[in-house]
Amino acid sequence: MEKTFSARRGNRPRKCDPKRLLTIADENLPCAEAIEVSRHPNVEAAHVRTEGHIGIFWPHGSSSLASPDIDRGNSDFDVRHAFTAGVTYNLPSPKWNNDIARGGLGGWSVDSFIFARTAPPVDVFSGLVVAEGIDLYPRPDVVPGVPLVLYGSEYPGGKAFNPAAFTVAPSGQQGNFGRNVLRGFEAAQADIGLQRQFRLTEKMELRFRSEFFNLFNHPNFANPDNILTDPLFGHSTQTLASSLGTGGTNGGFNPLYQVGGPRSIQLALKLQF
Repeated sequence: MEKTFSARRGNRPRKCDPKRLLTIADENLPCAEAIEVSRHPNVEAAHVRTEGHIGIFWPHGSSSLASPDIDRGNSDFDVRHAFTAGVTYNLPSPKWNNDIARGGLGGWSVDSFIFARTAPPVDVFSGLVVAEGIDLYPRPDVVPGVPLVLYGSEYPGGKAFNPAAFTVAPSGQQGNFGRNVLRGFEAAQADIGLQRQFRLTEKMELRFRSEFFNLFNHPNFANPDNILTDPLFGHSTQTLASSLGTGGTNGGFNPLYQVGGPRSIQLALKLQF
């Protein structure tokens, strides 16, 4: 990318003329939005933002890898429904005459967190194409009459994208399959925490806490592999927690502390004085 321009006249932006071809030499740009222009020996592309859409126009051919029409679709974070709830409840102490039983069973509290959401979109790519040092991921073409998704207990999460429903688009062209058409997997999890404070002396107390993550051990799967040329295309190959990061130098939290992993239990004992 060589230059980024934003055209203004005084404090007022100028009106856009989307029909005007923008080049590197044209610094008197007619648009108020930022416009990026890149020039390569064999490829020229002008990125134009007009009325909320971004288009990439290729002067050397009618087939484009991206355009306002073919890239129009659901956003990557388009989760239609999501629910979260947190509840803290102080358990009633037993009204017994036994001081030991009343002291051991009284004063407990329960913390709960419930999370559920519908499936996020998945964008399918036909593979990696490198053009003048730029990594491009065009989408594939659709095979008419073939189901896009396969369902069955033999697939992780009960479904998989059908590789027979897609073919790799011709070189240098964007396929006719839309952006973010398919969906991944829903996710749901319930976490429970149980805690109690024991007063040892006037200035010293002991706090015990037990936490149960994914209490019901509900399986949550990551989005299926979305690269058509991969051997496991269409299949989910890991849990949701593992897909969110592995921790350390790889980034993200350890999967044990992420939502969407297997059931895990944590016990803590804290002395306060």
